[in-house]
Amino acid sequence: MTRDPITISLLGVPTPFARMRLSRGGIHYVPPEQRNAAAALRIAAAEAMHHGGHAVLDEPLSLTLLAEFPVPASWSKKRRNLAILGQIRPGGRPDLSNVLKLAEDAFNGVVYRDDSLLVEVWCRKIFGVQPKLVCTISPIFAAAKASATPPLTHPPPRAGEDKKQRPGELPLGAAP
Repeated sequence: MTRDPITISLLGVPTPFARMRLSRGGIHYVPPEQRNAAAALRIAAAEAMHHGGHAVLDEPLSLTLLAEFPVPASWSKKRRNLAILGQIRPGGRPDLSNVLKLAEDAFNGVVYRDDSLLVEVWCRKIFGVQPKLVCTISPIFAAAKASATPPLTHPPPRAGEDKKQRPGELPLGAAP
């Protein structure tokens, strides 16, 4: 089991998951833009797994997704600067849930055994100078153990000191 987070970055405008299309002959197919984006994500994920020396994960996982979109060229310089500073956020298409769905499906079998192992997901959609998709996958228990503080404990009472008040404790029978 690995405990290090795995970060996968893909430059370019994040592509959403799209429904299957129907050709003129009545055949269902995946749109080429979606198919290419999923393949590029799989390749980037495989490279990250190889360079980090990670095996396919099979434990509860946390996924953090950051989707950076380009600022529209038609916006004024003032509005563009506000967008880069994060004071204006992208509220239009593509839906963040569809970008997440494409990443989840692309990582199946490459980063983790199945996307059902994802128990915690954090997503953000922002404007940026360089459009990109950044995903970080980490084992959920490693993050919990690293941030947990040890519980406060008192030393066990010595013989004959069972009812003595310890510093920081309320007297017996006192209401909090």
